[in-house]
Formats: sequence, structure tokens, C-alpha cells
Amino acid sequence: MEPEKDQLSFEKEEQKSSPQKDTEMEEMKDNAAPGVWEVTKGSRDPKNESVEISEEQRNEQALEALDEITKTMEQLAEDNTRYDLHVRLIELLQQIGIMEDELERAREQMHEIYPLTEVMWLAWINDAKKKADTKEGDEKLRELYDEATRDYFSISIWNSFVDYVLEKFNNQWDNEEKVKSTREALTRAVRSTEHHISESQQIWKKFIDFEIHVLQPNDSDGDMQRDLDPKQIEKIKQLYRDRLDTLHTSSEETFNNFSTFNTNFDNQNYEESMLKANKLYSKIKAAAEVRDQYELQLKQSNNALEDFYAYIGYEKSTWDKYSLNHTRNLYERAVTIYCTDVGLWDNYITFLLEHVRLPAFLQSIEYRAIRNCPWSGILWAHYARGLEANNADKEVVIGCFDTALSNKNLLSSLEDMVVLLRAKCDYLRRLIDWSDPSEECITDLRIAFEEALMYLDERFSRTPDPYYRIERYYAFVEHQLLDNEEKAREIWEKRVNKRLGRRTDAWLSYIEFERSCGNIQKCQSLYKQAIVKNLDDPQRLTNVWLNMVHEIGTMDMLQDALVKVKQKENVLLHQWQVK
Repeated sequence: MEPEKDQLSFEKEEQKSSPQKDTEMEEMKDNAAPGVWEVTKGSRDPKNESVEISEEQRNEQALEALDEITKTMEQLAEDNTRYDLHVRLIELLQQIGIMEDELERAREQMHEIYPLTEVMWLAWINDAKKKADTKEGDEKLRELYDEATRDYFSISIWNSFVDYVLEKFNNQWDNEEKVKSTREALTRAVRSTEHHISESQQIWKKFIDFEIHVLQPNDSDGDMQRDLDPKQIEKIKQLYRDRLDTLHTSSEETFNNFSTFNTNFDNQNYEESMLKANKLYSKIKAAAEVRDQYELQLKQSNNALEDFYAYIGYEKSTWDKYSLNHTRNLYERAVTIYCTDVGLWDNYITFLLEHVRLPAFLQSIEYRAIRNCPWSGILWAHYARGLEANNADKEVVIGCFDTALSNKNLLSSLEDMVVLLRAKCDYLRRLIDWSDPSEECITDLRIAFEEALMYLDERFSRTPDPYYRIERYYAFVEHQLLDNEEKAREIWEKRVNKRLGRRTDAWLSYIEFERSCGNIQKCQSLYKQAIVKNLDDPQRLTNVWLNMVHEIGTMDMLQDALVKVKQKENVLLHQWQVK
């Protein structure tokens, strides 16, 4: 179930940015894990095709489309994780235009697994508008808007929402309940979009125009229906001041409109109001001008990812009062375009962990990340920790790990597997009260380690984790936390010692374990075995070995170490000279 979003001002869910075009879909295809996002082109509209076709040809095309629909449905029944098939099915159903229920069901089934693109959402929304004249239809359409703005941040979708809300309002200025509900909807749209520096003005202008109409609703002859409300005047002035304190490139337009408003509705306080506004305007204008070059670069490069990172880097390096919300919005704009870039989502989540560590809010971002990149162990680990931070039941968190492990592409990646399995062991370890550990919790943790090793053995027996992260973790828990030296040594000897290979770090971890157990002779033996290997960092090994024999070694141990180290240095020197 999708988590609710936090409502604090600087954490408003700005959901998901600019339009996804065909080129962006190609970028998604390039970034995706193999076989997951074989993205097809955007939906075709036969109405736009200029070539005229006969009725017979149209019938043939419809029959072909129906046949392809049947085949696509059968393929999805076998594997419903195929993104390309979901997109193709929706395209075909839109093309024939007579299977509305099937089209609705296809969209719903796709959205259960994946987020939809902006284009797909707008098509669904426009279809739903045709039935929005009933209460049920209106509720359904508003639900679609909610879902759409959760997937990605999109000014176009928010614009569509605002236009629909105003259309439904239909100038019912005397209906206080309608005014209230419309204001609430418009306010939500403003708060969700206000930090887009260049496009948020589109939404805000519609909102402020609405509030001004509330102040002065005119009849058809232009006569005033009632006296001006001083409270509403002050409210609008405050809205303008708040806007002038929010980073946006249209600040000059906002300032000029505020001047006009004061002239028309509060001229006696014009000078005082504009002096206060000018202080805000000066600051926001200067801040926006500094960022103009980055906005221009994004526009010129068609929103290249490296330019997003450069922009974000600037925000982090300067860090002023606008940077938190603006950086968040930059990440939102970026993930809308590069939605399958795991590193981008990871950077976004890490940024929020640093600056906005609110569990409920973070979890909503983490949830979106795994919907876009379900093959990423890194992102699933983030999401599982988010569930834990929100005090989710143990069954829910374990279920999260089980769902992740059902993804075929995740199972094919060693790194993703290790990160995810280690996160599961972390979670179960944290559940244990180590001052009085229960046998059940300890058993659960041991089973998790054994299952993790089983997964790795089944899928990566020939190419095991070169850092032995799960094995080392398991041995540490047994030795240091459960005081089971025998089991820890069994892990090292049976699982690690036989395949330590070239990793200096793995050798040193094994040696450190034996040293912590007081087995100095065993350490000396392991050093001698390791030094003849073609290690990735032999100097580090020799330094640690010499430190040990200086600290606790006998004369013979020290001299043996000096001999072996000198021999290794000569070998390395010769290799260097040959190169």
C-alpha cells in the first residue's frame, strides 16, 4: 500500500515534473535493466494520420489489432512485469477505440506495477473527463489526478487539474462551500508546484486570479455584488508577499501585478505595501538571476542529466534559504526524465536523508523509486528501512524483502543481491534486544544469513562476492554478538578460506578474526599464505602484518615476517621494472 505524504510546507509532494517525450522514453530504455523496460513509442492517434484509407482497410486493421491484443494479453498473463507489453496493449486498445472497459482495466493493471508516463496519464484523464458529469465520474477523475501527481512531477497534469477544478466551479461565487473546496484544491496545486523556478507561475496565476475574483465577483453588467472584504484584501496581499519570497523566474511579473492590485484595491496603503514587497522582490530576483544560467543550460541541452547534477551541485555548494526546496524540485524534474536511473534515485533519497529525515515523507519517495526501478537492491533496501522507520509490522518489512527477491533482474545482479540480503540481516539484527535476546529472534537472524548464502551460492557460485560481505557479517554476529567462536570459525574456514583469492580486505578480516580469538600462530600462518598471492593491495597486507608482529609477535615471528615482506617487495619491484 502506498504511504501517505507529509504535508509540511517544504516537503509538499511536488510530484513529478515535465513532459515525457519519445526521446525521454528512449533514455528510459537505455537506462533500464535488461528485459524490463522494453519501452515502445508513445500512443498513436490514427486521427492525425493524413493518408486516407478505405473502410475495408480499416476493418482489416481493426482485426489485426484485435488479434494482437489477444496475443499481448496472453503474454502478459505469463509475465505481467513486461513494461513494453503493458504499453503496447494500451496503445492497441486506444487505437481501436471500442473496448473502453478493457482499456480501463489495462491501464489499472499497468499502474499496479509501474508508474505511467505523463502522456499516458493525460490520455487516461481526458477519457475520464467524458464521464465526469456524474458524482461517481467526478470522484474517479479526481482519483486519477491524485495518482498521476504521485507518479511524477508534471506541470502539465497540475495545469489540467486546475483547469478542471475551475471548470467545475463554474463561477459559483455565491456558493461558499464551492468557493472553499475550490480554494483548497487550488492551494494544493500551488503548494505542489511552487518550487519549479520557471513553470510554477502558470499555476499560481490561476490561483491568485481566483482569489481576486472572490474579492470582487462581478455580475454580467460589471456592477459590484458586495463591498470589498478587508480580510480578503489582506489575505491576497499576503499571498503576493509569500510568492515574492518563493524562488521563481517570473518575480518581476509578480511584483508588477502586486503593484496593480494595490493600486486598485488598497491604494491608500500603496507605498507601505510596495516598500515591503520590494525588499522581498530584490532578494528573489537576485537569487533567480544567479540560477538563470543553469536553467538556460538545461534548456539548451534538452535536460541533460549532467546539467541537472551541475545545477544540484551549485545549490549544495551555496546553500541559501531557497536551496532545500529548490534542490528537491530539481531532483523531481530529473527523475521524471531519467526515471530508471538507480543512481539518481539513490542520490535523491540520500539527499533527503541528510536534510529532511521525516520517515513518512521519505517513504513516499522510496516507494516511487522501487516502482521505477524494481530491479535495484539498493532502492529496495532504502524502502525497507523506510518501512522500519515508520514502525511497520515485521511481516510487512519481511514481505518487502520477499517481493524484491521475486524480481528476476534483481536476482541476476550480484551487487543488488548482496545489498538487499545484507539489509534484511540488518533489519533482523536490529529487532533483537541484545541485553536480553530471545531465541526466536536469534533463530530468525541465523536463518536470514543462511538463506542469503543459499541465494548467493545458487546464482553466483562461480563468481562469488569478492568482498565476502555476507560471510564476514555472519561471522561477526556469531563471534562478537552471540559469543559463538566455533560457528564463526566454521564460516571463515568453510566459506571464505577456500576462495579468499586476491582480496586483501578479505584476508585481513579473516586474520583479524583469528587475532581477536587470540590465535596469533594462526594469524602468522594466514599472513604467509596471503603474501604469496597476487593481492590487490599487497602493501597494506605487509604493513598490517609487520604491525602485528611488532606489537605481539615473538622474535622468530618478527624475523619470518621481515624475510617474507622483503621477498614480496623484491618481486613487486621486479614486476614494476618489467612494466
